[in-house]
Order: sequence, then C-alpha cells, then structure tokens
Amino acid sequence: KENDPLDEFWPQVNSKKPLDLITPGKTQISESWEIESKKKDAAISIPSDNMVCVVDADRAVLLCVDVFHPGDRFAPFGLEGKSLKLGDYWTNRGLPEKARKCWPLIKSGNEIVGIPGFQIGETYKVTDNTKRVILLSVKRRDSLNSG
Repeated sequence: KENDPLDEFWPQVNSKKPLDLITPGKTQISESWEIESKKKDAAISIPSDNMVCVVDADRAVLLCVDVFHPGDRFAPFGLEGKSLKLGDYWTNRGLPEKARKCWPLIKSGNEIVGIPGFQIGETYKVTDNTKRVILLSVKRRDSLNSG
C-alpha cells in the first residue's frame, strides 16, 4: 500500500553514502535490516534463499552497500556480460518504483556485484575455479535474534 513504511516489507538502505561491507561481520543498513557476510570454502551448497548472494571471494573485493544512482547498469548472471539499465532490470523483475531508490546494492567500486532478493552479477558468479565464496545474507534485524 502507498502509505506502508517500505522498511517493514523490503530491505532499504538509510545511508546517503556507501557503507563498507564488513567481511566477515554484520553491516546495519537500516533500523530493521542488516547484511551478514561470511567467507566459506567454495564447496558449500548454494542456499535457495533469494536474500542470500553467493559470490566469488577473489573477484568481489572492497565491497560496499550502496543505493541506486542515475546511470547505474547491471550485468546479471546468465546474460553473458550484457548489461541493462538498473531501472529496466527492476521493471522487468517487478520491483515497485517506490522501493527502488533505497534498495540495497552490493558493489565493488561502481560495479554492481549483486542485488539482494534478485540476482548476482555475471562477473562475480561461482565457477569451477572458485576457491572461496562470500555469503551475503540480508536479514531483518529482529529475525537475527530469534534464530
């Protein structure tokens, strides 16, 4: 609904500037949400939870959490390096416009590594050559204490 607070239903970033992603550790992105980061051996099974991004640790360096900026492009896994305007990507995936402005984006420099709840970038996918991965889990802060 139009008047519902976004942070209740969707992860939103409250910071106006990029937040360094603590690996391993937890990075609070709003009152209600945080991102937990862990490094693991590549031999893990990939979680089915769409709020968990699994990326190649050797490729994903100096990670931060940022929000949409005009001109942002994303090269999603499976498109073989082709990129889309982020707004077009979100339109295709059905994310309401009001949730886009502060949706968390995992970035390395200016490149989008992954979009929690959606997809990782092609460059950061896990391959047969991947030795270590980073698991990035977006969770409600109240759910972290209950489980």
